[in-house]
Amino acid sequence: MFADIERLWGNEAYSDFQRHLWPQRPLTLLALRIFARGIKTSGTRFLCIAIATMLHPHLTTFDSTADAIFYGPSRNNDDVLRRVSELLKKDTINQDFASQKASLRDRLRAVRRLGRLRELTLGLASYKDCGTLLSIQLIITASARLYFERRLHHSKARIVVVANDHSPMQVGLRDAAYVCDVRCVYCQHAPISPLYPPLRFDVSLLSNPASLDIYKALGPTTGDIAILPPFLTKPTPIRSDRPIKKVGICLSRVWAREAVSNRIKELCSLPGITAILVRWHPQDQAEPTELAQLDPKVEVTDSGEVLRSFARRCDLVVVPGSGVLVELLHHGTACVYAGDLDELGHDPHGFVASGLVPDCTNTSLATLTADVGTFFDSSWARTYKRFDATADKSLTVLEKEAREAILRLLDRGSRVA
Repeated sequence: MFADIERLWGNEAYSDFQRHLWPQRPLTLLALRIFARGIKTSGTRFLCIAIATMLHPHLTTFDSTADAIFYGPSRNNDDVLRRVSELLKKDTINQDFASQKASLRDRLRAVRRLGRLRELTLGLASYKDCGTLLSIQLIITASARLYFERRLHHSKARIVVVANDHSPMQVGLRDAAYVCDVRCVYCQHAPISPLYPPLRFDVSLLSNPASLDIYKALGPTTGDIAILPPFLTKPTPIRSDRPIKKVGICLSRVWAREAVSNRIKELCSLPGITAILVRWHPQDQAEPTELAQLDPKVEVTDSGEVLRSFARRCDLVVVPGSGVLVELLHHGTACVYAGDLDELGHDPHGFVASGLVPDCTNTSLATLTADVGTFFDSSWARTYKRFDATADKSLTVLEKEAREAILRLLDRGSRVA
């Protein structure tokens, strides 16, 4: 469990993640650094796990009589889980979403399991010298394991369904489920990074064949695997013959402010550009209003705008290392990649390396012309099919296969993972 968290959050690419997330919240960052030091000794580890269990907002409760429990604390998670929930509504499966915050009573009951709390404290001993971000993630993972194990032990749950395989809450819940002999289903909610842990679930619903290829390279997998694309329609052909007048820029959650500003200035210098539409990340609390002041052509779009609408308004979109790329392509909008737009390193999901998008990281956007559309030819279309299963397969068949994989799991007498 802790090794899965270390694999991602202990990587150098994420070492400054916290600093970029809270650039204007120094007090928050200071508090997190102080809390992270709690992993240094046995006594402080014990105390920090207990504190996290009592206070963390993503520890939630659920109907103890439900057969299937769905857990995903973010909007993206929730969208994926509700898609799977809809697939199961034809069957007599009692479902519940773990969305209400855990009660004080349940948190106290979990903390009172002193034997388990001590075991988790000992399990963190080998990480006492880790960095701030990893330290915090490990403590949260331990609190999730402590809380959810007790909660599942007193429930009739047969499966839990999570929409993440590398975040502390979901990893802690997965291992708590296995301790309680409850089976676990994983639903992919974003592109897969080579830094993610190997698949250790009873059923995994992946978005596309490309994700499966990455997981196979990470190591042995467990359980059944089915492909469930996030799209409900066939892809729209790339609109490659239209002149570039309106250019979109998608911001990462950890966007590089100076680089983004410079890219906007480059676009403003490009003749024929009539508008630059900036789409800020839905989890970013601060709207980047300063970007709209760079030039009258710049528009910071409403964070609630449906991506399909944003895609249709743009002739071209400049993207960072984000899964939004595949969805933009699905809606028929040409894209280019610029790795300097965020703080997560170059091509973190391998989109450029796979031939899915042209790389403009070291190229001025002022040189863009309508010829960029020629990149999206028949050879590209074959590559794209690996990232969008709806390009050559029936959505009805894919949904049927995903549903049947879960139903087979419910029929089994014991876990396979």
